[in-house]
Amino acid sequence: MIALPQVVDVAHKSNKKMAPGAFCVSFGESGGALCDDDCKHKRGSCYWMRLQVGRPTTRSAMARLESLGGLRVVRAAIATMPRRFAWMRWSVSAGVPMPEHFGNRADWRAFRREFRRANQQAIESGADVHLPTESARKARILRRMLSGLGVVVRRSVQSARVSDLLRAKDHRAFTVYAPGHRVTAGPVGKLQKRANIEAAHDLAREVRAAGSSCVVCPFSSSGRLCGDCRACASDRVDVVLFPGS
Repeated sequence: MIALPQVVDVAHKSNKKMAPGAFCVSFGESGGALCDDDCKHKRGSCYWMRLQVGRPTTRSAMARLESLGGLRVVRAAIATMPRRFAWMRWSVSAGVPMPEHFGNRADWRAFRREFRRANQQAIESGADVHLPTESARKARILRRMLSGLGVVVRRSVQSARVSDLLRAKDHRAFTVYAPGHRVTAGPVGKLQKRANIEAAHDLAREVRAAGSSCVVCPFSSSGRLCGDCRACASDRVDVVLFPGS
């Protein structure tokens, strides 16, 4: 009797930020090798880095995924993806692997092929796909990789200048802090969080006045879960603002 190959489960087991039924897959630890050094949150304000510190089991799970390698993770995602579901979220932790994370070109080509296949499968299963990325370089690579599928690659604007956010024309995200709070300050208290939410709504009005569509992530203010709101996956939403937390 021939034994069937073991399928590795790579989906996140639970995440209080995600709507029920969401299928979420990450490739490794936040703040590590898979996260671009250009990401401003890598210097201390990444919520998932803070979560890893407080939850050793979560960090261990993300380290396990990273040790499997991107190709094995994406193939496992394809094998375990539900037949019907509504929300696909990549990179809850860490970023999508790039060419330098593979030992040879053949593996990188295989990853590109399988990652495209995984996204196409998610779309055919009825899901909206949220694919955030932390750098302009990664955004260019992923957009080429997924061209024609309708998947929105949402680039995080790493500049602190609002003018850079307004000048850009791609699908983008931006973290908003009220005056007096630095991006590297870590978690914020209730008063500062409220100020950040207000600042985000003020900036949203400015973005819309400049001609771009804009949504403020409702998780911080209303508790709506990722997957209840689909703004990040929508090609009709130019800018998503995240109040600093």
